[in-house]
Amino acid sequence: MRTKKTPLIVFNMQTIRSFKPCYDPSVHLKESWNGTVIDILRNKSIPNKDKLWLACREELLSASLLRQFAVNRAKSVRKYVPIKERKEFDRILRVCSRFAAGNATQEELKTASRVAYAEYAKYAALDAASYAAANAASYAVCAASYAAVCAAHTAAVEQLIEMVLAE
Repeated sequence: MRTKKTPLIVFNMQTIRSFKPCYDPSVHLKESWNGTVIDILRNKSIPNKDKLWLACREELLSASLLRQFAVNRAKSVRKYVPIKERKEFDRILRVCSRFAAGNATQEELKTASRVAYAEYAKYAALDAASYAAANAASYAVCAASYAAVCAAHTAAVEQLIEMVLAE
C-alpha cells in the first residue's frame, strides 16, 4: 500500500498474471514490460475496462483512494437515477462517502448497503458505492462503470490518473 510519501508500486507481467486476467496480458504488453498503474492507465493499446480491472486493486493502490474513486464513479451515474429516487440515493452515497473518508462506522455502511440492495433493481450504482466503501473497491468500480455508458470508462481512467497523481 502506498501513501503520499511513497512512490507508485512498480509491477510486471508476472504480477498481472497473478491477478488471473481473463486473457494473457501479452496481448497488449511486451513480456519484458514493467511499470506502474499510471503506465497502465495511459497505455492506448489496453481497453479502458481492462485498465480499470487491473488498476483498481489494493495491491497497487491504497484502499482509501480506491474507495474514494468508487464513490466518485457512483456519483457520476447519479444522473441515471430517477429524480424521485435521488433523495435516497444521495443519503446512501453520503454514508459511503463518509466511510471512504473514515468518518462512518461499519454498521452505518451495512445499513446503507441493505437499503442499496433493496433498491438494486432500480439503480445498480448504489450497490456499487456500498461495496466500494465496504471492501471490494475494484469490483465496485467495474459495477459503477458498467452502470453508465461505455464512454464512462474513459472518464474513469482519466479521473483515476488524476487521483493517483494527486495522492
